[in-house]
Amino acid sequence: MPGRSPQDRERRVSLHGVDPCEEYLCELRSPLRTLGCPAELVRPEPGALVLRVSYPDRPLDSEDVVCAWTEGEWWFTWIGGHIIGPAEDLGGVAIAIYRTLRDGQVPS
Repeated sequence: MPGRSPQDRERRVSLHGVDPCEEYLCELRSPLRTLGCPAELVRPEPGALVLRVSYPDRPLDSEDVVCAWTEGEWWFTWIGGHIIGPAEDLGGVAIAIYRTLRDGQVPS
């Protein structure tokens, strides 16, 4: 849930088996869809989980977003590893993704 600390999310993993990465990716879908960007969770390979996002006018040109634990915090990154923003800033990250897809300049 938004507003929970990374430590709270870590406790949820140990107590309830909830994967914080999957939870954050699921939560990111809503603000992206509000911006008109289709976003679906996919597993391109076993164990991997990504959020495949498209710009509204170019639905066939999708990009993958992942969530990674780095330096004691969860971050959204492009599949190539470039940081988009902290997982706690769902709205800001959604806008950054929208603008990047709109401009067609996803870091590789």
